[in-house]
Amino acid sequence: MTIPPISQPAVAPRLSIVVLPFANRGNDPDQQYFADGITEDLTADLSRIAGMFVISRNTAFTYKDKRVDTKQIGRELGVRYILEGSVRRSSNQIRVNAQPDPEPRRKRRAQKI
Repeated sequence: MTIPPISQPAVAPRLSIVVLPFANRGNDPDQQYFADGITEDLTADLSRIAGMFVISRNTAFTYKDKRVDTKQIGRELGVRYILEGSVRRSSNQIRVNAQPDPEPRRKRRAQKI
């Protein structure tokens, strides 16, 4: 018995996103758990929006530490939006830089949150 391949939708759902693992930009490699937590929290919060299709944390983390073109990720996962970023923690300050990529085929915009 042959299993047919899973077909990707030709057009990604209007409200579909993947939150890629945030990079740890701090001096302490032990803070990676903090960056991963930001990714997990954003994924969970976005999944609570009615009508939003959000790629799971486990699937998103398969792209961790890999340099992949966002257009390719969008096609592979069937999403319209990609969110990536970085976290820097220094003593009592935290800096989060999120880079939303609306329509991975378009030019990127960086935005501080």
